[in-house]
Amino acid sequence: MADSEDDWPEPARPPHAELRAYLTAARKRLGITQTELAKRISTTQSNVSDLEAGHVADPGIGSFARWAAALDLDLTVEVVERRRHTFVVTARSIPLRL
Repeated sequence: MADSEDDWPEPARPPHAELRAYLTAARKRLGITQTELAKRISTTQSNVSDLEAGHVADPGIGSFARWAAALDLDLTVEVVERRRHTFVVTARSIPLRL
């Protein structure tokens, strides 16, 4: 018997909220302005601001991947079926080789 959409639990908050917070903090920690990030991902500063503030209702994984890459981060998505159908999204730093 296939699961219906009603069988999936509603998350308490958007699943991308932690990722958005992590990437925003990483940008600030690196001293990169929203304007510079916008140039790196070919968008406008206002779009970056909206994304960071959570004003983009459902940003796609491609948006997060470009954002992470612009900060020299590797974005890894892991989908793990559990009892409650939890989806895990993480971002981590890639060590730079000098």
